[in-house]
Amino acid sequence: MSGSVQNIMDAIKNAISLWKYKPYIVDGQPVEVGYSVAYIVDGKAFVPSYNRPAPPTSSGPDDYSSVYDYKRNPAEDLEKAKADAAKAHKRILMEVGGTWCSWCTVMDRFYAEHPAVRQLRDDNFVLLKVNMSAKNENATFLGQYPKIPGYPWIFILDADGKLVTSKNTNELEGPGSTYSDKRFSDFLTSAKGQ
Repeated sequence: MSGSVQNIMDAIKNAISLWKYKPYIVDGQPVEVGYSVAYIVDGKAFVPSYNRPAPPTSSGPDDYSSVYDYKRNPAEDLEKAKADAAKAHKRILMEVGGTWCSWCTVMDRFYAEHPAVRQLRDDNFVLLKVNMSAKNENATFLGQYPKIPGYPWIFILDADGKLVTSKNTNELEGPGSTYSDKRFSDFLTSAKGQ
């Protein structure tokens, strides 16, 4: 292999290693995923080794807000969220969705890209994510709330866990396949109580 072809391959590998593709937001932080890119160099396919961790699908024992984890017990998580909400004098913002839900991912990304909305949420609510998926529908837990016609869905609970209001997130959408900053802020402001 000639030196110039090797230099090109090294340059491609270096450039690709610097790329950042972050389609998932977990707890407000981007999480990178694995993928491969193939190039033809000197008549042969060049596939750099470029492995990244998969997005998390499970969470730690006390982390009920970063991932829609099908293994978690939402009743136990609600008790933890109630205790945290009571201590902080906040309400609970319960998001129901799953890792399969594209608009759930859009919502995570929206919070990450709109710090004022995320701050409004975090200042007034304890976030609780509840999984609804083929692996675990959490039907018993979710059965105590009004029927959900689509995902993600938001329930606002008081610090005692009593339902205050619910929101179809379709109503919070804006232009460009994302949520509306104003609609989301208005909803959170009206739902925070106090």
